[in-house]
Amino acid sequence: MPVAPVTKTIALPAETAADVAVLVDTAHAVGQLQNESKRSAMSRDLADHFAFLAGARPQLFKPHQERVASFTDTEIVGFCPAFGDLSVLMEGADDKAVMSLVERLGERPDDFVRMWMLAAIGSASALEAAAEHARAHRCRATFEEIGVEIPETGPASWRFSRNRLAVFKRATADVAAAEHPVGLEVNEVVASPQGAVTWHYASITTTGLNLGISLPERLHLVGPRRSCVWTMFFAVDHQSRYCFPTAMLSEDGGDDDDDMLRGLERADGDKGQLELRPYDADLVYCNGHILLTDAVVGTVGGPPIGLYPNPRCPTCARMMFHAMSVEHHVRQYGDGFRSIYYCEDCSRAACTATNWN
Repeated sequence: MPVAPVTKTIALPAETAADVAVLVDTAHAVGQLQNESKRSAMSRDLADHFAFLAGARPQLFKPHQERVASFTDTEIVGFCPAFGDLSVLMEGADDKAVMSLVERLGERPDDFVRMWMLAAIGSASALEAAAEHARAHRCRATFEEIGVEIPETGPASWRFSRNRLAVFKRATADVAAAEHPVGLEVNEVVASPQGAVTWHYASITTTGLNLGISLPERLHLVGPRRSCVWTMFFAVDHQSRYCFPTAMLSEDGGDDDDDMLRGLERADGDKGQLELRPYDADLVYCNGHILLTDAVVGTVGGPPIGLYPNPRCPTCARMMFHAMSVEHHVRQYGDGFRSIYYCEDCSRAACTATNWN
């Protein structure tokens, strides 16, 4: 089984309904351990087992949704998968689960795990309850960092797709002909870049991706001559080209990396293509991600990486929709994560660069 527990405290099967029942029982028991160090280690390793379930066997978890939603404060310590996994595992949980979470949050309003679980259910009642809780307890940021928008009134909304695809980097002899190319000339994807955009990481053809919103035929991941912590906004024309770029740069640095980045631009190397594949049992699940899988560099769909809120559209101020997040290793340039977002109302795209944590 391709689960790589970080602390190697447990290695349980997760192939059958009986296996999953044991995992849930184990999570229930872990929170009651007296040894805090062991409790924390086992919880992390269980999270990787639940990540595997979300990626490969999500239907086996459905009978346990209501039970984990009603876990006590002690018991829930053993059940804390990443939000992207929770959004798959908790899909379709009924209103009993919603009410259990709301009741517990009434006792501990700052409990981010239960806030995640509530948002992960994604039903009308869950999203209404999430929004009410966020507004009442001033914890919008907890939801926004996982891609859930909290409006001034009304229910919360997901700004991501539950559907997730693993992003593999592959070699190709013809980048220009690739469906999802890595390493095009900047002027092929950005109209009149005027020096603001210096690097093309990758483009994804959106036809058939089923991310839940209307998207241009192609979205492009591009960036400025900057190592990390920046956001670039673009209008998108009828040819799916970016135009009118504007950038928001962090205050720290860039100058120290300038010569290195210019050298990479001149070399123009590390090209290829992306292959997008549904999550499955062949991926390596470790520490809340799949990036230890050979040739995997990120994910299309799913929530953002969970460290920073989605950018807001510069035209309408709506939280933008998360389309893809990859490591800079997709085409060695800069440092950290790179993401694409889109506002379907205004035809605006955003590319971001963030630190690792």
